[in-house]
Amino acid sequence: GSSSTPYMASTTTTPGGKKTGRKDLGQIAIAHNIPYVATAAVHNLPDLKRKVKKARQTQGPAFLHVYAPCPTGWRSAPEKTIEISRLAEQTGCWVLYEYVDGEVNVNSKINELKPVEKYLCLQGRFRHLGAEQREEFQRYVEKSHCETMRRLEFMSRR
Repeated sequence: GSSSTPYMASTTTTPGGKKTGRKDLGQIAIAHNIPYVATAAVHNLPDLKRKVKKARQTQGPAFLHVYAPCPTGWRSAPEKTIEISRLAEQTGCWVLYEYVDGEVNVNSKINELKPVEKYLCLQGRFRHLGAEQREEFQRYVEKSHCETMRRLEFMSRR
């Protein structure tokens, strides 16, 4: 699987499920001092449009990582694309944020994460997971989300 393929996802190159987590490409771009770095998702069009505009107006390089479900690769119904995208944010699998010249702003305003069960069920790439593995995935997402939020919070205080 690619470095952005999520943990446990089954792909053509990892049919049994990916054994490692995905790399946070936004954090990698920030580490390279890119002036504008943001994550967005197709379910939040106003946020996505605003970030595209901001990226285009940035002097120097800009990096925009957009969460856009792939029905073919993820083995999901095309009409569920927006729902999958929304659930990715609501479950903590995807965090919306932006980094502008050293300042971080978290755009995800999720008070309590939803369970990942429905998110997983809508995607064939997770169909191979049994109950125990789904519980493990839930724990992984919670831990990963906490670490991401902690990193972003730390960066916003620098």
